[in-house]
Order: sequence, then structure tokens, then C-alpha cells
Amino acid sequence: MGAHAHSETAAITPDPSGMPATDASPGTQPALAPHPQAEEILRQVDFYFSDENLCHDAHLLGLTGGDGTDPVGLHHITNFSKMRKYKQPAKILDALRQSEVVKVVDKRKIQRRHPLTRAIMVKPVLSDRFKKVVPADQPWMTKGMLKPTGFEPNAVGGPLTPDEHAEERERYSVENSFISRIEEAVKRFTNGRRMHQDSHKVFAKFMCFGGFEAGANMFQGGMTREQLKKDGHSKKEIDDILTYYGVSERVKESFYAQEDGTEEKASWVVDFEGLAKAFISDPFMYFWDWYEKEEVKNSVQVLRSFYNYLLLHDVCTEYDDQLRAARKICDQAEKEFAKLWVVDVSLPGAFNTACSTLYGGNYTGLYKTAGDASADDPDAAWMTVGDDIGLSRKEADMIFKAGIAAHGTEAQFKRVNNSSVDGTSGLKVVSSQKIGLEVVGVVLPDSNATELYAATKSRYGYVDAMGKLVCKRWNVPYAPPSDLPASLNFPKEQELEFLVEAEVLEYCYPGIKMEAIVKELDIGISWIDSIDAMFPSFYTFVPNEGARVWKDPGPPTAWMERQEKKKKGNQVAVTAEAGGNDQPGAGEGQGQVDEEADFSDDEPD
Repeated sequence: MGAHAHSETAAITPDPSGMPATDASPGTQPALAPHPQAEEILRQVDFYFSDENLCHDAHLLGLTGGDGTDPVGLHHITNFSKMRKYKQPAKILDALRQSEVVKVVDKRKIQRRHPLTRAIMVKPVLSDRFKKVVPADQPWMTKGMLKPTGFEPNAVGGPLTPDEHAEERERYSVENSFISRIEEAVKRFTNGRRMHQDSHKVFAKFMCFGGFEAGANMFQGGMTREQLKKDGHSKKEIDDILTYYGVSERVKESFYAQEDGTEEKASWVVDFEGLAKAFISDPFMYFWDWYEKEEVKNSVQVLRSFYNYLLLHDVCTEYDDQLRAARKICDQAEKEFAKLWVVDVSLPGAFNTACSTLYGGNYTGLYKTAGDASADDPDAAWMTVGDDIGLSRKEADMIFKAGIAAHGTEAQFKRVNNSSVDGTSGLKVVSSQKIGLEVVGVVLPDSNATELYAATKSRYGYVDAMGKLVCKRWNVPYAPPSDLPASLNFPKEQELEFLVEAEVLEYCYPGIKMEAIVKELDIGISWIDSIDAMFPSFYTFVPNEGARVWKDPGPPTAWMERQEKKKKGNQVAVTAEAGGNDQPGAGEGQGQVDEEADFSDDEPD
């Protein structure tokens, strides 16, 4: 666009470049009149960015990158209490062009002209309201993904109006069924939060594990919240239409039957604490990287936020104690998993590996080094100089004997010292079982053991000081029954002690559970040969996954009835051949069928 036909010539004003401005030409704007309070603005902003103030101003340091060098938007500065009285941002910027402390950059930003000459005396603080920075290691993050989700540790729901509060009290009244209250709470909880992919996976798995079913409302027709809003639906109507989670029919039937008194034994019960323990210690450890600190932190925060919502809105006050206990489990998980992964990667440890190497265990014959690997060895392709697998028999023998010398009896040491290095004579394995173990105590090496290990290590270089991990038998919930004779079983009341490096014992704590293969020598020394699984102290097993998809068997089919009839006929025949004895036949009551029975004509219907 051109200038107006009879426009006045623009006045000549100082230019930031130091050259006088020329007359206004088509497409340019006339120069601004000076701000009436330019001197006050200049003096205040110069003070904000001065060496004397900035090194003590945590907030402004955060806005300027932590060291005062980054540009900052003018709107941040004019939001300061002493700057709010100054209006017209364009004129404020124009006034700041005369500053010797700051300079105008990038249209509406200002920046210090020179780096700070004084040491920063405070830790820069940056509120999420003012600045969002895409992490350097996550360039794929978008501004939308950086927005608050509602799962932040300190996130709470917005203040309720009196009408909303009254509505909630009616909706979550204890007179209403717990099922209706929890369904409504889950719906409102999910609708009030931005669920990223990771948090959605955690919450969906948690809901289904707890007896809910997930799926979009079949009547929504694929319509979005925005489309429904345009069609005139209220917020409550939209929430109902977009409902995603609901209590499964099987759980509802069980719960209502208990309320009515028609079901004597509860098949589903409300237990927030138990469910938190079971979910975090079982499916979460299976499906997620529980050894990653950030993944654990973000995942348990999803559960913690849900419990906070239920408590804050008085959804089920009769279970408030359970909710607080469940919230503590989230805190406990963060602390325990940080230690548990160290224990998981460190066990069974040098002494147990030495026993396994010497006496036919999991590590026997595993020893290999890169220097010994031949071209025909399949392991040689990936092994490099310095790699080693397992222990040599010489190393294993030394670690084993050092452990017995430090912690064994005199009789045990004599037996071990007289046994051959190759393990072919002297000591024998008398028991080998796959059992559950629970840590009940940690015993660090005493001064005598420490001195012995120090002397051995100074001579051989690969023997570390060891203490004792004290365990008791733990019944693994999903383990099949053992068919070993009683003479080969470890007594359930017996405490088992295992030698473990002191530096690993520092991460062990009572309550850790594991499923392991434990072997015992004829001198009364037990060792952990291998570990199949590791669990935190709050590990809880519940049959929720199986119960949720369980289907009651229907009536027998015609094919089943024919088989049952033929089975009874065979049992009668066996009884007759035995001489008419009134005792049941070999197959009766034991689910057995005559091996010669012909079923070729009886295909399933």
C-alpha cells in the first residue's frame, strides 16, 4: 500500500544504528513520539539487569537462561509490579534503545549487552507459566506435549463454585452405590487431564487390572468433544457420551450380590492398597522398564494423581484410609525400585557364582575370555579384548575358600581345604531346589572378616569382602507344588544364609523377594545358583487378570454326555472282572478312562 496523497513529512529522529532516520516513505510508519516517562522506564530496567541486582534475582535469572545472557520478552518485564504502570510497549521499547545496559533484539525482546561480571548468588528459578524449553535430548517434543497434563506432582483440580460443590456432594453421596461413584470419578478424572501415550497406557492397564473395562462409548459415533460442543451438548452430556471406562459386568454382579446378601463369599472386594501393591509389583514390572528411574516416577504419578483426586473430591470417604495407604505404596515403589535394580543385576554375586562354577551349577563351564576364544567359537564374533564370562576354576576356588575361611566353621574349612580344585572329590551337592526366598536380614562383614578379605585381595586382586544375606522360605504364589521327597526339601522354617559382597548388601533390605534355584553342599553351605525373578517387599499376587476374563462353563454338550456314559460303562466292566468287588474300579473317582475305549465314532457336535 502507498502513502496517503497529502501526508506530512516524518520528523527526523535518532535511529538505533546511529544514522539519522530519513523521511517516511511508502510502507513505513511515522516515528513514535517519546514516552512521557522514558527516563523512569530506562532507570528501572537498567536496575533490573544491572550486575548488582541480577546476580541476586532468581526469577529474572531464570527468564534469561540462568546466567543472564538470553533474550527475554518485554511482556515479562512489564509484568513486574513496578513496571505495570507503564503502557504502550512500542514506546517502552523505543525508550530502552537508549540503554547502555540492555539492547532491543528480535522485535519485542531485550537482552543484556554484556555478560555478568559478578558471581551468581542464587539458584535461578523458572516457573512453568513463563517458559517452556524443549529438552535437547528430546527434539521431537512439541509445545502441546509440554503443556500441563494434570499428572504433575502438585497438580490439583481447580476451585469449585458453590453450585459445583453441591453437585459433587449429591453425585458422590454415600447413599449412592460405590460402583456408580467410582465410575463417575474415573470419567471425570480422565476428562480433566491430558493423557500422553505413556500415561494413558499405565492408566488403561491399571483400570483393567482393577476390574474395569475400557472402550469408547458405542453411541458417540466418532464425534469429538469440539463437535459435540458445537451441537449444543452440555459438559456433563459430553462427558457421558465420551465415557471410556466402566466397571465390568462380572465385578458388578459380584459386588451387588454382596450388598444384597445373596453371595456368601466375595469374589471381588474393594482394596485400593492391595491393588496398588499388586499392580506395581506384578504387571507394571512385567510390561514396563521398572529399573528406569524416570519411568517409575512418571508411572506411579498416574496412580498417585488418581488417589489424590478420589480423596480431594470425597468420592468414597469410607475407603479414605485405603487410599492414603495406596498413595504411600507409590512413594515406596520409587524408593525401592532404585535399590532393587542394583540387587537384581548384582546377584547371585561372586561367592555364589564360585560355588556354581565348582559344583555343577548354572555357571559350570561358562568361563571364557576374549583371548581364549577361537575362530570356530560362536562367542568369538562378539567378544573383544577385556571381555570375560564367568569365573575360571582357579578364581572360583580362591573366592570359595576365602568365604569359608571368613565365615565358616573350623570343620567346614578343613573339609574345603582338603577338597580338590577341580571339584571331583571331597564335597558333594546334596540338595537342589527352585524355591522362593524373602530377605529377613543383612549382616555386614565384621572386622576379622574384613581384614582377611583385605589380605586375600592384596595378594590375588579379585576377592571382595562379603557379608551375609539372611533369607527365609517364601511361597511363590504361582509356583507348582514340589514333588521332591521331604529329605531333599529345605525346611520351611529354616533360615538360609548366603555370602554376598558387602557393596551389594548396602542396597539389600528386609522384604525383598526372589524366585531362585538354591543348592546345598554336604558341609551345610547353601548358595544361590541362579535367580529367575526379583520382587519388591510389597509384592502381592492377585488373580485379577484370570478372574476378569473367566467364563463359567456352560451345560455339557451331547458329545460330553456320551463320553461320560462310556466312561461309567468301562468302570462297571473293570469292577465285574475284579470279581464283583463293591470297591470302586481303578478309574472311578480318578478321572481315568479305559485306554482301549474307541472314540472314533464320537466326534464333537
